[in-house]
Amino acid sequence: MRLARLAPLFPKRLFLAACAVMLPLTLSPWPDLTVSGWFYRPGAGFYLRDLPLFRFILRDMPPLLLGGVALLLVWSLLRPRLGAAAARLPGLGGRAVLYLLLSLGLGPGLLVNALLKAHWGRARPVQITVFGGHAHYTPPLLPADQCFSNCSFSSGHGALGFWVLALALLTPPRLRRVMVALALMFGLLVGATRVIQGGHFLSDTVFSAFAVCLIDLWLWRWMLADPAA
Repeated sequence: MRLARLAPLFPKRLFLAACAVMLPLTLSPWPDLTVSGWFYRPGAGFYLRDLPLFRFILRDMPPLLLGGVALLLVWSLLRPRLGAAAARLPGLGGRAVLYLLLSLGLGPGLLVNALLKAHWGRARPVQITVFGGHAHYTPPLLPADQCFSNCSFSSGHGALGFWVLALALLTPPRLRRVMVALALMFGLLVGATRVIQGGHFLSDTVFSAFAVCLIDLWLWRWMLADPAA
């Protein structure tokens, strides 16, 4: 993938700034514990966790988003078989359908949920002693034994939120930069929600953002982007 061809979507300075954010998150516990501590009160725990918007993102956003994507994929696959009138309605081509399935399966599915969350063993903020739990804090890139199922690293909700970038990349070129910005804002909202609720550390969501966005971009560049662009 040639980064120069992605520059209209992601300016080089923005990418370098994001990389600078990642470095302290992997070397020091300070960002994780400090940011989570902003939303924790002794005796009350993570006191904002039950706000209606946050509950909606935790419980309802994943099935609604995945259900909407499933309907889009089914419609796109059936549209050519429904006659000329249906074929004139908007839909996705076969390569775009495959792109969405691969990006969703490889990013949020395989990497984040099947490999990392299932085996990394990192306790969530609500589970560590600093925030009233019984487990110990462990760095994000160090496999641990503080959690045995559905653990903290990496963020599944954050991965799904940032995966929406894959949908934004399928929009027409004249709208793509705006839709990419909106997709990233959506990912930030979802990731921030899980930090505020004590479900994930900042580093969990940042790692998910980097991993899923890079997979989205690589697959898009490989499968769909105009090589002459």
